[in-house]
Amino acid sequence: METSTIDIYASGICYCSVCADREMSVLEITDILNHENPTGIERNWELSDEDFTSGEPNPSRCSGDDRKQHYLFSC
Repeated sequence: METSTIDIYASGICYCSVCADREMSVLEITDILNHENPTGIERNWELSDEDFTSGEPNPSRCSGDDRKQHYLFSC
């Protein structure tokens, strides 16, 4: 069985950015993120309603791989 993975490319106190396969559901990505990179507080990571600070929409297509998307999460 193949395990889906995500690439966490930026993580801070309140926000975390990940790159994941476009075929993955947001729920699946969220579960992996909270398992691999817990927030350390009572709240878990959730998909942010905000766009990226660069102005890109959330989610947005990965410029390095058309099969992936970038997602912004917040806690």
